[in-house]
Amino acid sequence: MTKAATSPSPYAPRANIYLRPAELGDALELANLMNWYMESSPLSTDDTTVSQEEVHRRIQNCRSQFLPFIVAVERRTSRTHSAPEKILGYALANDFNDRNSSGRYTANLQLFVRHGSKDKGIGRCLMDKLLEVCDAMFISKRGYYFDNGSEDHMGYNSGGGRRMSRLIFAISYPDHDRASYEWMINWLKGYEFEEQGVLKGVAVKFQKHLDVAYLVRKVAFSMGCAFPED
Repeated sequence: MTKAATSPSPYAPRANIYLRPAELGDALELANLMNWYMESSPLSTDDTTVSQEEVHRRIQNCRSQFLPFIVAVERRTSRTHSAPEKILGYALANDFNDRNSSGRYTANLQLFVRHGSKDKGIGRCLMDKLLEVCDAMFISKRGYYFDNGSEDHMGYNSGGGRRMSRLIFAISYPDHDRASYEWMINWLKGYEFEEQGVLKGVAVKFQKHLDVAYLVRKVAFSMGCAFPED
């Protein structure tokens, strides 16, 4: 009997990628990606050039906070492995406030996809893995390969290395042009992020005032659960 072919996952990306934890060796690729957004988009809060040393610091911060920094990597098509892997996107979480403060159960999230690699499901894959790590009750749709590599101890499995209560995306856009960014806000709402407020004109970039919308997701595991004693 002929074995039926396995149908591809409807959640598989339309790009030849895999996901893994960010490594210090990704600094150049990540700096290039971050600097494109720094120069071209209000979505990035960066207003000066991001150096490789700064990328190192951000990766180390996520590690020390036991929070994820995930990259989407283009699979190599040649046998040459000397060149750095091409990073097509990244997603990370960092502390909303100091870990010794009352905000220690809340994380700020970031997700960016390389210009020219959008609309291929890369952002969806990054979001799926980011939420799986940050919320133990989130049901991953998968469709992609995640290589834990040597970072297994950093907590990239379901629930990750930290217990969280709230996850926040801050979306910055010109105060006169929310319509151009409405799609992104609606995309986040599809992942149960709720818009809880807009701060008017609190940022300035490209010589324009920016409004900042805050979208918040409740982490399912925290609902109705008592927090551990400090």
